[in-house]
Amino acid sequence: MLLVGGGCVNASNTAESDGRSGISASMRENSVLENPDESVMVAKSSKNFDFEYREAYLPENIDPSASAMFAENNVGRDWGIWGHNLYRIVKVDENADASVYATVNGERYDGQYCFSSQVLHDAIKGYIIDNFGNGDKSSSRFLIMPNDDDAVCTCDLCVKAGNCANNATPAVSKLLEKLATEFPGHDFFMGAYGSTFTPPVHKMPANVGVVVSAMRWPLSPLYGGKRRSDFDALVQEWKEKCHIIYVWDYINNFDDYLTPFPVLSIMQQRLRHYKEVGVRGVFLNGSGEDYSSFSGLHNAVLAALMTDVDADVTKLVRGYFMQHFPTAGKMLSESYLQWGAAVAKGKKKLDIYAPIDRAMMYLGGYAEFGRFYDALCDAVGVASDEESRELEKLRIAMSYTMLEVARCCGNVDRSQAGIWLQTLAAGRRYGIGKISESGLTVADYIKCWEMSILDREQDNLLADCKLKALTPLDAGYGDLSVLTDAVNGLPCGYHYGWLISSLGDGLEIEMPVVPEARRLEVSFLKLTRHRIALPVSRREMCGKANCR
Repeated sequence: MLLVGGGCVNASNTAESDGRSGISASMRENSVLENPDESVMVAKSSKNFDFEYREAYLPENIDPSASAMFAENNVGRDWGIWGHNLYRIVKVDENADASVYATVNGERYDGQYCFSSQVLHDAIKGYIIDNFGNGDKSSSRFLIMPNDDDAVCTCDLCVKAGNCANNATPAVSKLLEKLATEFPGHDFFMGAYGSTFTPPVHKMPANVGVVVSAMRWPLSPLYGGKRRSDFDALVQEWKEKCHIIYVWDYINNFDDYLTPFPVLSIMQQRLRHYKEVGVRGVFLNGSGEDYSSFSGLHNAVLAALMTDVDADVTKLVRGYFMQHFPTAGKMLSESYLQWGAAVAKGKKKLDIYAPIDRAMMYLGGYAEFGRFYDALCDAVGVASDEESRELEKLRIAMSYTMLEVARCCGNVDRSQAGIWLQTLAAGRRYGIGKISESGLTVADYIKCWEMSILDREQDNLLADCKLKALTPLDAGYGDLSVLTDAVNGLPCGYHYGWLISSLGDGLEIEMPVVPEARRLEVSFLKLTRHRIALPVSRREMCGKANCR
């Protein structure tokens, strides 16, 4: 018998696996539902799980024993090749055969591969044979995708296969078809994503599938709409070409791992829909090995939903918190469910790349979230050792959110902020080191706060002044009040109070005359990874104010 969640597992994880499901044969045959106290358990017999592949990519699903307990798969163990990882097989080397790399605009581009290359095929084939065999004894999965950029190889061979400047599907599908024929015991997957978004023109072998990215279907509480119908049409197009359909969905704000992201109710809607349209597997992309707030809850509840899409989310949330947080469980469950209800009521999507002000729609304002934070701090002091440790980790993460809420609301008390920064700095003891997917560290964030807010004078004569743009503004950045709203910006990312301008030859702004002003400061952000660069020139300003 396999009980999933609640820290209890009565099944051996040493049984031989068939390489497909990620759980042992004995688990597949004997798993049953037991839910006497509404704690988080896997529902239904595993023979009737709603999806054959189930994974939440979160820290709690890294350890093999944890994956077994929650009946989850793991990309590190259940895939021979996963995603944009061909670089692990074919190393970038200036002495390498040039044919392995893409030809873009007539020139070699070693940031992308040529999927018509015999050298690339031979490298992948050799890797499979050496590490996974020919598939006669055990089967493995291989997801083969181009690198994560828009470049498409247009060499003679790829063009002959059908490639064009924005579609790499023909060459990629031809490579997978060849590998699938050579290894009929293994399963091969393409990715419906980026340059391989378009399905192949002909039906693929039975052991070829697709992992469809749900990136274009926003995490919205509004279940219908054109985006969903477009997604359904895409899935149907791929079903006509591939026998195995998986979905790659997203369960974190990848710009902010620490702020609460109440995604469970929306994910239940989506998982139900995936089942309805014939999806056989789901990969829910989260924070991976990095800490994210409430990841334990998310992993447990999503594991249950991936086995039974109709499980009661509210009961699962309450059961998880009461079991793992006996002191603070009621407060935590009420807060989390309240945030989720606010998302549904507000009818706004959860953005997977978003600043703190998007979270304010469900967290409430400074005072409301502050009450939750204070209650959390109180619970840390009275909980038992194990619960106190987990609550302390959550308090560290919520200290970041308090700092951002305070900054966003223009309500920065330097003394209080210093305490929150000290609490956040303690995250290194618990492995809380990263804030975002892009690699922003807690240490760098703290330095930005100290440099840009704590150690600077806050006098601003332009506070709340109205500005007028004389040149076009970018979509989503039409509000110039961000420049004069007295909210401090931080140089650690474009979400931290910046106006992005990329149109035309420059940006011109008309501002009111402030007679007492003697100096005008303008800050610029440089983020090479996001292609945000400093201005190359400046125009003379009218008036007598200094500009720097």
